[in-house]
Amino acid sequence: MEKGIGAFDPALWPDRSKGYKELGWVNARGPLEKMVELIAPRGNEIILDVGTGTQAIPKELAPLLPDGSILAFDLSADMLRADGTTSADLFRADAHQIPLAEGSVDVVTARMILHHLEKPDVALEEMCRVLVPGGFMVVSEYVAIDEEIWTFERGVFDIKEPGRHLWTGDQLASLISSTLGVAVELDYAMMPRYSVRDWMGKSGLSPEVQERVLNCYLCAPQTIVKKMGIVYSDGDALVDRSFGFVRAFKQDE
Repeated sequence: MEKGIGAFDPALWPDRSKGYKELGWVNARGPLEKMVELIAPRGNEIILDVGTGTQAIPKELAPLLPDGSILAFDLSADMLRADGTTSADLFRADAHQIPLAEGSVDVVTARMILHHLEKPDVALEEMCRVLVPGGFMVVSEYVAIDEEIWTFERGVFDIKEPGRHLWTGDQLASLISSTLGVAVELDYAMMPRYSVRDWMGKSGLSPEVQERVLNCYLCAPQTIVKKMGIVYSDGDALVDRSFGFVRAFKQDE
């Protein structure tokens, strides 16, 4: 049976970039507002957005930084071109090797990028390196709320994006804490009733893969239906999505 393009394959992005900025989770107010809450901009920071995609985070932060600036990069040139507008100084780069000097930014944001990275620990170390002492990063990922959901979703993403990383909230926090050797703060935001059919329709995946993913939710066990708040409507599955947010401070020297 056909599967999606591997999570670390650059071929993933030319088609996906076309509908990316219209994806429901990209613009969902709850997760965006949680990100801003955890950053709590003073207005004069230098902020780096890692894996910026279509720049949802820079657009959200730009009005709150009258005396600051936003740097943002993505590995995909297609993603950087997809929006056509900019709220940041954009450049193309690899999160495993960020082309900025040590201690050059006050805040690093990384939203829904870590799961696409072949070596997320290396990228986390790079994010920490470019932070000023006492600066912090906010990392956000879709997370499974428990091990049963993780097992179910692991099967879904093995179809959609083979090799993709997936964590529970506690696993994500543990990864960041152990990699950086610091205590971290874990928070959550919910995106309710996310349409799987809409998600798949803007994914750039083949029709066969889209249907296979949708059928995972349409045929989900009742325990999964209850835990994920799945509601069925006209051949679609509406799913409650949980996003984890981890804030980690760089230790003062």
